[in-house]
Amino acid sequence: MHDFNRNTRHGKSPHGLTVTFLDHLCMALDLTKTQRTKAEDHYTAITKLLSSEDSRLLQFSPLLHVQGSFLQKTMVKPMVGVGYDIDLICLLHNSRHLGPDKIFTMIVDALKSRYPDLEVKDRCCRIDYSGEFHMDIIPASPEHDDDPSRILIPDRPRKRFLPSCPKPFAFWFDLITQLKPKFSESLLESVINCSASNSAVIEPLPDYDGMAQEPLRRFVQILKAARNHYYQYRSCKPPTSIVLTTLTAHAYKKAVLGTTFESMLHVFRAVASDLNSSVEEERDADGTLHLTLKNPQDERENFLDSWQNDDESLRHFQAWQRDVVTFIDQMIQLEDESQGIDAAHKRLAQTFGEPAATAVVRRVATTRREDVLIGRAGFTSSGLLVPASVAGARPTPPQTFHGKSNP
Repeated sequence: MHDFNRNTRHGKSPHGLTVTFLDHLCMALDLTKTQRTKAEDHYTAITKLLSSEDSRLLQFSPLLHVQGSFLQKTMVKPMVGVGYDIDLICLLHNSRHLGPDKIFTMIVDALKSRYPDLEVKDRCCRIDYSGEFHMDIIPASPEHDDDPSRILIPDRPRKRFLPSCPKPFAFWFDLITQLKPKFSESLLESVINCSASNSAVIEPLPDYDGMAQEPLRRFVQILKAARNHYYQYRSCKPPTSIVLTTLTAHAYKKAVLGTTFESMLHVFRAVASDLNSSVEEERDADGTLHLTLKNPQDERENFLDSWQNDDESLRHFQAWQRDVVTFIDQMIQLEDESQGIDAAHKRLAQTFGEPAATAVVRRVATTRREDVLIGRAGFTSSGLLVPASVAGARPTPPQTFHGKSNP
């Protein structure tokens, strides 16, 4: 597990409780080890089917690999009752001359022999696994025979190929995740002095079965969860995951290379408030809206193609972005004013939904109880529960789980 607080001096920050809420939110959003294993098993089965000796695709040396959120390690569980999706690329070597519709049809035919309920969509085919999750398989051909990372995929009418490069994009994103925020000396001072408003910090949990995450990946997950809740009952187009990931990465890089921060929560605020700065917005003389967000690894690809002349989607995106920034400001205010968990629960529910907020608060409460039981917590002179490592805290004695303290 990655706790945002580990990125600050001495492992604590002025707004550590809010950061802990958000980190527990990310843990709740992560796929479980069982879910990942099940997805990998099905992915392996599809690969074996398409590359078997009796497969019509064998002559094209089919290669399957994940793309999108799974490849970038930013997957989030969807809302209750909705299955999550895994995007796969099925690369057929030396197939460009066949055209997009032909390779699409070949892959569909090969899969239907095993999956008769296969759902055929515009430019991908979908295999549904009992509503728990589904795999979208997109056909592709290498753009150049000597570089399989640069691929061509069908457009929606399947009349022409479009350039794409999911693996180079994931490499670009991964490089930005390695950048670390810089924090001011006042942060260290606040940890040493540990005033009542900033001492309610929860120490990091031990490692768990999820993927270790850097702050940027966590920010993307949090923003995806906020997006999912905001757009749940809205008919306009939400920002796709690739759009959100690209905007967040650009904003994060700009922030961490140019600013010193008071806490990780302030890093998140800077990222959220700057999300739209990478979007190029133009209008024709007749007022037609043109939006551009270029693929950072291939400028021929515009991630905002689906938002052309769509003022409504742009307005909702801007409104959602303001809501996220407001949420962060409210959480900062809650801690600065030492307001309680109930107030935090209310803010979390407004941004991520009631089920998510309840799950997060329960996780935090459970962790605090465990800290007391194993002697990892302490109390200040004013009675606040803090980590035992806080200067001046009176440690709680380890418990025997039989109603007695260890001597």
